[in-house]
Amino acid sequence: MNGDTITGEIDRALLSPLLRGVQIPPRPELLAAVQAELQTADPDPQRLAQLVNDDVAMSAALLKLANSPLMGLSRRAETVNQAFTLLGMLTVESLLVEIALRRALPSDGPTLTRFWDVATRRAHAMAYLARRERIAPSDVAHTCGLFLDVGIALLLRWPLTPPYLNTLAIANDSLEPFTQIERERHGLDHALVGAAMAHSWGVGQGVVLAVRQHHDYAMLDDAKPPQVLRQLVALTCVVEHIIQRYEGLNQTREWDKGGEAALRTLGLSEAELAVWSADVHLMFNQGG
Repeated sequence: MNGDTITGEIDRALLSPLLRGVQIPPRPELLAAVQAELQTADPDPQRLAQLVNDDVAMSAALLKLANSPLMGLSRRAETVNQAFTLLGMLTVESLLVEIALRRALPSDGPTLTRFWDVATRRAHAMAYLARRERIAPSDVAHTCGLFLDVGIALLLRWPLTPPYLNTLAIANDSLEPFTQIERERHGLDHALVGAAMAHSWGVGQGVVLAVRQHHDYAMLDDAKPPQVLRQLVALTCVVEHIIQRYEGLNQTREWDKGGEAALRTLGLSEAELAVWSADVHLMFNQGG
């Protein structure tokens, strides 16, 4: 599917009774205001900092995340203004998205606690590798990692028949396309739900397209999609595999389905993959 086709699919889905039943959380006003400022011709760092400072809880959460070992700052950000200066406006926006998502989908049970453990590791690992290997902008990779499986978190909160938790177990252990199994059982899939939420939250089209297509491994060998999109989707597959190697988290069969294509797309050998894994695992250990 091309970008226009996917955007049209998402627009139709957002209007459908089926997806409305999932109850996608609305975009927070603060995030919308920050994104609106960033889309101006000359974003004002002082205006951005003031928007965040007006929400005491958000500013405190931002500074805690900005100063975490995963962000790798050489010196602490003591104020929101310093966070914008040291990290850059787009990186701070991606961190605000992470904080807002946590508010919208709190860890109110073991399933969502596990979801956030994996989503956080994925987002920061993707940002780290994207920056280091020049695959994509790190803020784009970070946001993509956050939204990648947000559709799963939303579907788990919806009383579907058959239960979505059963569908998840079947899809995780099957060599059939993950999203195909979801559609056969429920009429929609988590990649569409996640892309719809990303779209409604004002996230860039590159992230929306990657979230929608992250189980479509055939597109990795298709020359028509933009290279950066194919590389971003390949990176999601590689990072998922790396996370599975780390304390046995989030076991699925996705590497069996898309691993070879992901390595080809990124020009990555098995030996280089082992180095990436070791480096990311070290980052996880240092980050706590």
